[in-house]
Amino acid sequence: MRTLALALQAAGVQATALELDFDPLTEHLLREQGIQTRLVSSARDSGGPGLAPPDLILAVGVFSLGTLAWGDAGNSSNRVQGIAQQHHQRMLAAVRSLSNHPRAAVITIAVSTFLLASENVLARDCQLVAWDLEERKRAPRWFSNTLRRFRSAYGLTAEEGAIYEELWRQAADVAMLSARPATR
Repeated sequence: MRTLALALQAAGVQATALELDFDPLTEHLLREQGIQTRLVSSARDSGGPGLAPPDLILAVGVFSLGTLAWGDAGNSSNRVQGIAQQHHQRMLAAVRSLSNHPRAAVITIAVSTFLLASENVLARDCQLVAWDLEERKRAPRWFSNTLRRFRSAYGLTAEEGAIYEELWRQAADVAMLSARPATR
């Protein structure tokens, strides 16, 4: 958000950063750049009294592999599968919370890994405007070395590793999602 602040201001866009728990320094730096901050109790709390639905939601690192470290897999015996299902639900909830602006979108980015989500699952309920993975992450050697490292680092079981590998084979590290155009 800080990186985008000047471009947003130049375009006359009012940006608000929503967070479950702001670090005081982060909140100060955002406000210094003219970006308002607002604490929310959940992802569903992004609207609220007197607030219009957003035209853009930018989520960096929220739906990535790293969430395995702190995510709650729910009742699933497979953490990767459970957290991927949660990500799908949250991504779709974010799309549903958008304004009716025809170009409103959710942009989600996984910086060092990839999005822990299925392109096929998301495409059933929203429009995938972009779904891109860096070329280096597609290279077989990089893929196998990184997969081995991540399996070890996250202590993935064989079943979790299989789901993880399946997701990665169709993964993106940048995705743009929007509501499906209304059919007539």
